[in-house]
Amino acid sequence: MSDSAVKKVAHSMSADIGPLEAQFNDLKLAGVENLQPIAHMIAKTVLPNNSLKTYSQTILRQTIPWKDAADLTFHADWEAVVLTNEQQKYAAADALAVHLIVALNGK
Repeated sequence: MSDSAVKKVAHSMSADIGPLEAQFNDLKLAGVENLQPIAHMIAKTVLPNNSLKTYSQTILRQTIPWKDAADLTFHADWEAVVLTNEQQKYAAADALAVHLIVALNGK
C-alpha cells in the first residue's frame, strides 16, 4: 500500500486515509488517486455530484441497483472487523464500477 508506483484509485478515499492509517499504525498509503477528476475528464463535463451512482449512469450508462436499495442498514458499520456478506458485495460492486471507469480512461 505504501508503493506510490502502484496506483490506487478510489471513490472519495481521502476521507478514509487518515482513519485507516490511525487504526493500523504500520499502514502508509501512497499513490492514491481520487476518481472524481478522472470521471469529470471522461464525461467531458462537470457532473452534478460526486456520487459513484452518477458516474456510473453518466459514463458507464448503467444503473447501479445496490445504490437504490431500500434497506441500507448494512451500510452502517463499515468499521467492523468483519464485514457482512452484503457489505462485501456492495464494496466489490463499487470497486468494479471504479475499475471500469478508470479502464475507460486508459489509466
